[in-house]
Amino acid sequence: PTLVLGFSLTGSTVPAGEGTLVVIEISGSDEPSLSGIIVSDPAGADMGFTYDSGGPVADFTVNAGNMYFYPDAFNIEPGQTVEWYNSGGTHNVNGVSSAITGESFDNPEEFFLESVVGPATIGSFTFTIPGHYQYDCSLYSHAANGMVGSLTVGSGGCTDDMACNYASDADFDDGSCDYGTMCWDGSYECNANDCPDEPGGMVSINYNVDTPIAGFQFDVTGVTVTGVSGGAAEAAGFMISSSATTVLGFSLTGMTIPAGEGVLIVLDIEGNAGDACIEGVILSDAAGEAIDQSVEDCTTIIEGGGDDCPSGVYDCAGVCDGDAVEDCAGECGGSAEVDECGECGGPGADVMCEDGSYVCDASDCETSGWDGDACTMDVNSIHVTSSGSVLYNTDTPIAGFQFNVDGAT
Repeated sequence: PTLVLGFSLTGSTVPAGEGTLVVIEISGSDEPSLSGIIVSDPAGADMGFTYDSGGPVADFTVNAGNMYFYPDAFNIEPGQTVEWYNSGGTHNVNGVSSAITGESFDNPEEFFLESVVGPATIGSFTFTIPGHYQYDCSLYSHAANGMVGSLTVGSGGCTDDMACNYASDADFDDGSCDYGTMCWDGSYECNANDCPDEPGGMVSINYNVDTPIAGFQFDVTGVTVTGVSGGAAEAAGFMISSSATTVLGFSLTGMTIPAGEGVLIVLDIEGNAGDACIEGVILSDAAGEAIDQSVEDCTTIIEGGGDDCPSGVYDCAGVCDGDAVEDCAGECGGSAEVDECGECGGPGADVMCEDGSYVCDASDCETSGWDGDACTMDVNSIHVTSSGSVLYNTDTPIAGFQFNVDGAT
């Protein structure tokens, strides 16, 4: 770095206030900076000047030193600014990916502050997105030697208002949501005792055939079978057996259920009768041959091929095994897509920034940056502009100064 030194041989001072301390001729960078700043008062005491980068005033300061960040963990509120100050050595602040594992920190938003030689301010960052953040110093083996840190922006909790432990004051979801116990009907209750009583009832299985039935078998879904009775099967003297999911009926004497329609069998069930469906149906005639059949409305067996879609899977246009899907506007087979700004069928990034680039919102445009304003700088601070003007703001007369010019010659 280039050293700049200024003092008076006659005891003169720079009056308190703000303005341009000195103008230096620089080259090699559009963003010079100052470090090693010493500004003394008329008594020769260091006034503790800091470098004003034009960023927001820090709400929290982290000290970086010999293989440490201090504090290494802390909490702030959304919108607050953290400043990292390098007490000595060369350090940076890396909130992108772990210097130890190479894996992304998966922070809610990435941040990175370039390295500086201390003592000097590394930089600051304003955290607007709540969540947990991790970072390290990615230089050399600093992170492996313990130079890592973390912070939490806002307070975590369950942000799903359907959860039992919903926290209305949480700034971000920390994965702690508890949805309680799943009841028999698929609903959830925070207290299992609040689950509805499991209903029971009867379901009639109907038939409509042109061929006498000598035997049948089917599986039952949606409910639990607790017993079977009645219907044409019982009238024909069929031997009937059942489990919780399967029903079987046939005749030991060669009797058949006559062609026609009616109630084949009545199921006693636990569950919602409206959810009952049969599948895997097998009907046989008096010769033991299978009767071609299909199921309508979940509980009626009819003779014939029935549905010609074997998979039973239809797309949004009603085509068996089709590939038509709804677009983001809900139109089947439509072409509307979610644009880069998250809008269905939107025009995409259509706001032009001053550099000619396009973004979704004007607030996303990158600004040209702050290049100094002595009146708005912190008291007892100093700043160098891109043109080499060293600005100051102080409430005490300046009797001497010394600083290094970084990033330029």
